[in-house]
Amino acid sequence: MNREILLLIAALCSIVRWVPYCAAEEAASESTGERGAKISPVPLNLQGKDRNVAGWGSYLVNAIADCGGCHTFPQFLAGGDPFQGTSRTPISPMRNARHYLAGGRCFGHIISSNLTPNLDTGLPSNMTLAQFITAMHSGKGNSPALFRIMPWPTYHNMTDRDIGAIYQYLSAIPHAEPCNSTCPPSYANTQDCPHPAPPR
Repeated sequence: MNREILLLIAALCSIVRWVPYCAAEEAASESTGERGAKISPVPLNLQGKDRNVAGWGSYLVNAIADCGGCHTFPQFLAGGDPFQGTSRTPISPMRNARHYLAGGRCFGHIISSNLTPNLDTGLPSNMTLAQFITAMHSGKGNSPALFRIMPWPTYHNMTDRDIGAIYQYLSAIPHAEPCNSTCPPSYANTQDCPHPAPPR
């Protein structure tokens, strides 16, 4: 083999070796942060916050982890639940922005918690960052009981940086009140709190 071909092979091997690193860097890049900011179903208060970090948190919450699937109840408004559509008549999602991440979904006698900033403390789910990281890694929140529903056995693989980005995003969303606070659900039927909720 001539010298030029060997140099070309060496260069290609070097590029291939760095692909995972480059992909990871791209995942946390400004473009992903901007994408996350765009897909947030609620406006963000970014005062004193890093827009790119909060956007990355939104990307994790809304495009990867589907936190709204459990912590927004009902997740979609009547007539806007894409799971009710078919291949012939798809339905565009209409997210329940007024009660976004406010909790209220029942899993037996367990109810999902409100992740929005607490009115008194301003803390997401009324947890400090350290408490939030512990909850995501071990399933233990403000109470000694273990979270039986939250998929923390999967989320515990997230880095503290990822969880910190989620926390910053949750700090930037508006406070919201849940439609429902009891199990079984008992709440007034309104446009943004349809009762019964669309089946899932």
